Amino acid sequence: MPDNSQILAFLAALHPAGSIYSVCAFGDNDSRWFRFADSPEAGFTLATGIDAVASYHGVYHCVPNLARRPESGRGKESDALDARAVWADVDALDYPPLKDRVDALTLRGAKKDDAKNKTWALAPEEDRQAALAAALLMVDALPIGPTSALVASGRGWHPYWLLDGACTELGLVKAVNRAIAKAIKGDKCWDLARVLKIPGTYNRKDPAKPILSTLDRFDAARRYSLEEIAATLKIPEAPTGDAAHVPAIHAPRLAIPAAPITPREDEPARAARARAYVSKMPGGRSGDNGHGTTFKAALVAVRGFDLPQAAALAVLAEVHNPKCDPPWSEPELAHKVRSADEKGDLPRGYLLDQDDDDAPDIAEARGRFSPQAIDGMDSVERIFDAEAIAALGDLLATDPAFYAKAKSRIAERFKKTFKSRDFDVAVKNAARAKARDARQACQRAEWGSPAAMFPDAKLAAGVAMPTHWIADPVNGLSKEIPGGEEGHVRAVKVCEAPVFIVARTVDLADQSETLTLAWLRGAEGWRTARIQRGRAFDRREIIGLAHHGLPVHSNNAGDLIEFLCSFEHLNLGRIPVSFTSSSLGWLRDGKGPVGFLAGRHLLPSRAEAPAVAYHGNDGGDEQIVDAVKTKGSFDDWKKAAALAAPYPKALVAVYAALAPALLAAVGAQNFVLDWAAQTSTGKSTCMRLGASVWGVPDERSGGLIRGWDNTRTFVESVAAIMNHLPTFLDDTKRARDHDQVAQTIYDMTSGGGRGRGSIKGIQKTRTFHTVLLSTGEAQITTLTNDGGTKARVLSLWGPPFGGTGPDEATAVQGISAGVMASYGHAGPAFAAWMIEHRADCEEWKVRRAEAAERYSVSAPGDSVAGRLAEHVATLDLTMRLSHEALDLPWEPSDAMMGAVWQAAIAGAADADVARSALEYACAWAQAHATTFWGREQKTSVGGEIVPPGGWSGRWSDNPRRAYIGFFGPVLARVLAEGKYSYHDIVRIWRDRGWLHVSGPNGFMFAAAIGSDVVRLVAVRMDVVLDIAGGVEDKDDLVPF
Repeated sequence: MPDNSQILAFLAALHPAGSIYSVCAFGDNDSRWFRFADSPEAGFTLATGIDAVASYHGVYHCVPNLARRPESGRGKESDALDARAVWADVDALDYPPLKDRVDALTLRGAKKDDAKNKTWALAPEEDRQAALAAALLMVDALPIGPTSALVASGRGWHPYWLLDGACTELGLVKAVNRAIAKAIKGDKCWDLARVLKIPGTYNRKDPAKPILSTLDRFDAARRYSLEEIAATLKIPEAPTGDAAHVPAIHAPRLAIPAAPITPREDEPARAARARAYVSKMPGGRSGDNGHGTTFKAALVAVRGFDLPQAAALAVLAEVHNPKCDPPWSEPELAHKVRSADEKGDLPRGYLLDQDDDDAPDIAEARGRFSPQAIDGMDSVERIFDAEAIAALGDLLATDPAFYAKAKSRIAERFKKTFKSRDFDVAVKNAARAKARDARQACQRAEWGSPAAMFPDAKLAAGVAMPTHWIADPVNGLSKEIPGGEEGHVRAVKVCEAPVFIVARTVDLADQSETLTLAWLRGAEGWRTARIQRGRAFDRREIIGLAHHGLPVHSNNAGDLIEFLCSFEHLNLGRIPVSFTSSSLGWLRDGKGPVGFLAGRHLLPSRAEAPAVAYHGNDGGDEQIVDAVKTKGSFDDWKKAAALAAPYPKALVAVYAALAPALLAAVGAQNFVLDWAAQTSTGKSTCMRLGASVWGVPDERSGGLIRGWDNTRTFVESVAAIMNHLPTFLDDTKRARDHDQVAQTIYDMTSGGGRGRGSIKGIQKTRTFHTVLLSTGEAQITTLTNDGGTKARVLSLWGPPFGGTGPDEATAVQGISAGVMASYGHAGPAFAAWMIEHRADCEEWKVRRAEAAERYSVSAPGDSVAGRLAEHVATLDLTMRLSHEALDLPWEPSDAMMGAVWQAAIAGAADADVARSALEYACAWAQAHATTFWGREQKTSVGGEIVPPGGWSGRWSDNPRRAYIGFFGPVLARVLAEGKYSYHDIVRIWRDRGWLHVSGPNGFMFAAAIGSDVVRLVAVRMDVVLDIAGGVEDKDDLVPF
């Protein structure tokens, strides 16, 4: 066993008390775990704790101390504050005799890590020890001096040389680490964010043979000067400050042969010419080949005038980028320059001999097809790419003499493959296209920009018309098509009115988009309409806007859609965009988390989060969301909720209502919390308490609580809208049928509604995270024969306040009055706290897993109890986090949650009590069949023999209504003998539909025995056949 005191002293030398450093663990499938410690003891406790879980390959620490606790991740190189050692990571598998075996496996195609794992697993122990000794020999041979500490990592060594103080020259530390690693063939762990094994923990890369990491050497007094180590290793100069964290990376310039241009101007003169040249070029516009335009400008600067990358970048930043829409960031511009430098195929300096008065495209064309450039071309295909042909078209139109010389040289250069006719056709077509584009540009310039021409349309500034399209107030929307020779075009009317996309709306819940179209409706002015983007680009759907006055019909719908697609693509960055959501809860966009939408209010997750408004698909959706709001004060709500603190089954409503916000963060499943008890025992008060966490705690119109008499589709829609919030359904006896109950439980706990078809295929299924809070006089699991519901429902049987005495009545009245006066504060406050502490999400998962393990240990040995433990663990974590977040005026209690757990276990056990009671009663009836009229014994002449104790009931074999009917007192006595409650069981049988009854609300059935009419508890014979497992010979029960 390792000497823990030595290990703590070793950690103290690197991470003295008050430091911040990361402790990490890594496993299969990129699984990871990390925490932050502020003392040696804390770090070692974390390390040994996670090491005991045995699900990770190893536990590590980051050697440098951090300046602050990072917002996410274990920390980056830029987070480092100081280092108190230099270090290395030496792998024995990089030394003989193991190295050759690793190399042999990699040559056969194995990955390096796989090759090392296999080599270590199969190597004899003597070979392993020989490799370890060879690696250590290399470490000890370093001229630095003896190691201050040496950790045996399992398959190698981690040597440390302690420094004589906290060193902030991190660039020099990194340089020294790199030099050490290269000297001893060590792994590349000189990065300040790399991690090393913590001694006292196990290396589990081979789970079957874990290896303990040990501290084999440690001398805290052996210290070194960083500068002396650097001098010993002959490190001339190391980066400091920011350079230590972000080393400059310069991509190499490709050596492309080019004939020298003489005399060569100096760099400032070339930069001045480049600046003047690029200033004549157009800026890059998003949606209009902006990338290509800027790349061409970069090509001019870095190759045309042969500027270094830094000088070319300065030229673009000064004279090109201000003309771009939107402007490029500096890294983006630098990338363009690098690409032009490395990938450009034009010779360097190709513009230096051109006349600066030439237009940029003509000068570039001359440079591209100069004799020097043509001679450097490697194939004729280079001439026929789009850019080359366009350049030749420019030359044909502006400088026919130069074009003729270029064509002649090209023909001479590629004698065997050059086809003159194909060449001439391609160049002439390019010249015609250029003339056409110029003519169209003149036409568009006459009209001006759409925003200037149509100020009442409220178009965004900078919006442009796509190529080949013209909009004007007189002719509406027209499309230019070729007609005749030499680039002539004619305008063909597409729509009687100009039409534009003036706004876009993105629904963050499902990433669907809605467009706002605007069109000129004659003298009436501009009209607008919102339409789903998919409908706007569908010929049959967009025609529906004709009802609103848009001049669209079956003949022009296709052309109008073509224009709208082109207009949107060209102006995507200019059309105003707003964000909505058709569901509440956690939202994301393309940049990551946006925040939590609590009713109409967004709690943002990041500083630059967009504004988001709720927008329902129907007016009813809006009404549901309007119930998520605040009233009164948070403190008054806390006082009212505190009245439930003595009653665990009531207080759990608060935690169950908060839990949906946590489900997705910790990977927990949806579940149901069900209160089952007689009427007037406080169940509805529990619902109001839970609903008050988020909004209006009322079962009437405008509140969050709804009844079980709503349809399954309605409940699914509510849950989807209230995503990450709870769902409330009151009184299961209001359900239309028992199948609906089972189906709704399945929908709520699976987190998705039913699949539905559509005319075109399958509708997208809406998903949600929720906890369903339900009440009823019978346990919800007794209303369905679906055994799977038991594992999805935490059923709390009995009065939630423990009774109906004066104390309980006072609490119920106080809670109801208090939460009706103050509500809607706790849920949003909890979500805001989660955003602030989102870096702890991994820790929450661990805490929940630990809680589930605790509850599972105390659960009965069945799968249902194990799954219920997961749900109670979610409530347990919610309880503890909510007290950290909300400063609730009562203490979180293991006893409180333990009481809920025991009640849930009991509820699960009771869930099948009705079935077992029926089996018991049917078995008794079979054993005493002759005491039932209809199964009585007969005399020799066929008369009835009345049983000595009288009739137990009637056994009816009538095919239209077969049953076993018990007299009430007889059945009560039988059930009591089996330890069943007669009234509870018969009520459940009635609620499940297992009885024939004479009235809608009763339990009894009127039947005849002889000439007497009697009242019986009549169990349906089809139910007996289906589930009466205690009856062994079912043929004896029903003769037909």
